[in-house]
Amino acid sequence: MLIVDLLNSIHLGHDAAENDQALEAAFVETQAFRRLIGDDIDLVTGLKGTGKSALYRMLTEYPAMFP
Repeated sequence: MLIVDLLNSIHLGHDAAENDQALEAAFVETQAFRRLIGDDIDLVTGLKGTGKSALYRMLTEYPAMFP
């Protein structure tokens, strides 16, 4: 197998986490996220690519994961 074929066969996920099918499995729950779902934080800010949309998707699509 050529290196090019090998590299083409590797799936590294989507370039934007909020569009990735593996988001639920790859999601890492941080202290900041715990504060968000614990209602200690009301506003999520950050530069493009910092995970704001991924957080929104996790909260709306998998609410049962976070009591």
